Amino acid sequence: MDDVSFSEVADGIYTCDHAVVEGKNVVIFGQRAAAAVDTGIEPADGKRLVRLIEGRGFEARRLVLTHGHADHVFGSGAFRGADVYTGVLCADVMREQIPRWKERYGTDPADCRQGWAWPSVTFTDRMFIDLGDVTLDLFPVPGHSRDSICVYVPERRLLVGGDTVVRAIVPAVFHDGRQLVGSLQRIAGLDVEVLVPGHGEVLGGRRSIQSWIMRLVEYLSTVRERIRKAVAAGMAEADIPEAVPADELLPAELDRAKYGMERRHRMVVDKLMAEETAARNGRGGGEPAC
Repeated sequence: MDDVSFSEVADGIYTCDHAVVEGKNVVIFGQRAAAAVDTGIEPADGKRLVRLIEGRGFEARRLVLTHGHADHVFGSGAFRGADVYTGVLCADVMREQIPRWKERYGTDPADCRQGWAWPSVTFTDRMFIDLGDVTLDLFPVPGHSRDSICVYVPERRLLVGGDTVVRAIVPAVFHDGRQLVGSLQRIAGLDVEVLVPGHGEVLGGRRSIQSWIMRLVEYLSTVRERIRKAVAAGMAEADIPEAVPADELLPAELDRAKYGMERRHRMVVDKLMAEETAARNGRGGGEPAC
């Protein structure tokens, strides 16, 4: 059984790395059933999760997707036929990934239904999945994407953060920066002792987790405030990024030499600039193609 790459981060809860920016997939075992959360970007990633579940004597019948971006769903084919739990908007976001699937694998299966496990059980406000002695509490956290959800396991005081809470990189804002800040603030109020981020190392300890989440809030809020001040001072839009320097604003915990961090910071700046421009012009900020 290929479980050497799994780490037990809480009783009966395992993480497995995938290749995209220290990505994390998760398997959660209860007394009665097991569930996987996210599947990575390669079909082999999902197969690895299925092998772990079946190797422990359970059926791979439950999959939760935190959102529909490529590095969380491309590996889901091993779960075809399973119950796939997602937010109500996830299927729409997954459809937006079809051109990336074709580019990556050179095939274009009809609606990608031969390549992925598609949402079959969706929710708007909240959903609970009973695995026996543990419960998965699913709730929406829009901002990174419009369909983002988190998974909270109250019995283990563990949170699977998806790309709403990341550690290896700054937050990516594909949908709405204000919503992302609100989602992070909501998460910071949970009783969490183990954080499994969508990307980066697992973090333990409630105080450390709350501190990191609020660092992300501070980063996003400071970037937006710098943009607003530059606009108020009459700075030309092309010059505004110079007033929001990565060296000054990136969280100190992040390695600036890894994962194109300055480029990622500039993407945040550009997105929040677009949101501020839309707000001044009386328009809403939309979500670009993923």
